[in-house]
Amino acid sequence: MESLPGQIALVLQGGGALGAYQVGVYEALHEAGVEPDWVIGTSIGAINGAIIAGNPPETRMERLMEFWRMVRSDEVAKLWGL
Repeated sequence: MESLPGQIALVLQGGGALGAYQVGVYEALHEAGVEPDWVIGTSIGAINGAIIAGNPPETRMERLMEFWRMVRSDEVAKLWGL
């Protein structure tokens, strides 16, 4: 991929379902070879952002998918007493 001018900032907002969509957006960027220089997020966006920023590019998708599998599992409901 050609080098893009400037820096790339990924801004992720809050809102439950939006967090899942963010994973798809990041996946498309990642597959295109576009990695953010900055990651900013609030609420669920901050969690996704922390996973992205806290892992090397080659493991980010794996870690995001791990997190979202856990979130949608019955294990989370058990933790919250639901």
